[in-house]
Amino acid sequence: MISSATERHRGIGAFATLRTYERWRKGDNLATMVAMEGFKRLFGHPDLPVKAVRNLGLNLTDRISLLKHLFMHQAEGALAELPELMRAS
Repeated sequence: MISSATERHRGIGAFATLRTYERWRKGDNLATMVAMEGFKRLFGHPDLPVKAVRNLGLNLTDRISLLKHLFMHQAEGALAELPELMRAS
């Protein structure tokens, strides 16, 4: 986004540039916010059965490396379309 804006002689802080970036990242940001709200509710729930299911799910995720790696890649943004400057070289 920054590279593209500078190539077109647009300011990186220009409203149009920032709005384009905001729209592009909105889906990933929303998914992260929903996940964080879910974790807040899950870990704040007082009922024992909910805690037991939560702990079972965490233990299974820890033991199933494919699932664990999927969550790690999602958390680090590897599954999203990252801006050019954020991609690993």
